[in-house]
Amino acid sequence: TRSDASAGGHAARDLAKSLRLANLPAAVTAYDQLVRNAPQGVSRGPGSAVATLGEALGRGNVGEARQIMPAAIQELRTARPPFVAGPPEDKTTLPVRFGGSLSVKA
Repeated sequence: TRSDASAGGHAARDLAKSLRLANLPAAVTAYDQLVRNAPQGVSRGPGSAVATLGEALGRGNVGEARQIMPAAIQELRTARPPFVAGPPEDKTTLPVRFGGSLSVKA
């Protein structure tokens, strides 16, 4: 939602500022907020930049977190929601030439 995007933007700015100032507790808080408001479809699995950023913060490695942050933010910005299939196609109605349809339901 729009408020989630706004919260995510604030969290990204807070995270960047915290990392610049080497304020680990504030960076961890901002990261948690960022992940909580991440769009659906963001990969948080092993090897993703978002997960690697969290791991660096968990180890207290601010320098590594600074290096990973641009890739993590890029992942968050380009995330796509997972594919959701629509309802099954109704195969009981056949199109009829010149408009209308013919029902073949028994």
